[in-house]
This record gives sequence, C-alpha cells and structure tokens, in this order.
Amino acid sequence: MRNHFRILLALIFLFPMGIYAQCTDFAKEKGLPLVNSDGYVSDGHLNTLTMSEGEEINMHRPLYKGLSYRIVFIADENIQTIGILVKDSEKRRIMNKVYKGKAVIWDVTPSENLELTIGMLIPYAGLEEMKQGCVAMLVGVRN
Repeated sequence: MRNHFRILLALIFLFPMGIYAQCTDFAKEKGLPLVNSDGYVSDGHLNTLTMSEGEEINMHRPLYKGLSYRIVFIADENIQTIGILVKDSEKRRIMNKVYKGKAVIWDVTPSENLELTIGMLIPYAGLEEMKQGCVAMLVGVRN
C-alpha cells in the first residue's frame, strides 16, 4: 500500500512537468526558427503555457528605443485562433487582432522606450468539447 502511495505521489508531481516539457519543446521546435531569422536573435526566454478556450494571459515586456524586435506568438494544432492585445503603459492599444493559424510574427522598432502589456486570448470555438493546447511567445532582437 505504501508503494502505491509513493507512485501516485510521484505521478502527481511529474505529470505537470511532462506537460510543461512538451510545451517548451514545442516552442523550441516551432517558434525558435521563426524568431532566429532575418538577423534576429532570440533573447533566450521561452514564455510557454498550456491554455484552454476562454482563457487569457497578460505578460509585461519592455521594448527599448534603437532596437528592432521580432515577437512571435505560436500555438499548437489544438488552438485554431489567438486573440492578441498589446497596450503601452498609458493603456493605448498598439495591436488588437484575432489571428487564425499557427503563428503570428510581429516586427516592431519602437521610436521610444516602451513598457508593453501583451495579452493573449484563446476564444471559444463553439464546439461541445473545450480545446486545450500549448501557446508560446518568443522574442528576438536585432541591433
């Protein structure tokens, strides 16, 4: 009985790590080639998350004057649509779009230092079964 408890406890802690590892591997395999192109180099951060329909995540990201950035939003095959809302520190909308497909590439060169709030939303698809999948945001920089 004690061995069963240990196995169950190990599975409880290891299962989320397996999902996290799959999402990280997905971002490395599919997202990094999109970031590391056209002279951009990844900043080394893999912002990954498993999300379900109806969920939203907000991330904060500074962008500095004089640098060019490539921001890649990518979702696995379970996620059909990504909503992206980008606001500056004054809450002005810089981007507000819904994309269908697997990846969104946004190249931006700010004319001033910016502190962005980047929101990603997985809208409801209207199906009986809720979809869940990996989403990632990766950033590349070019001088």
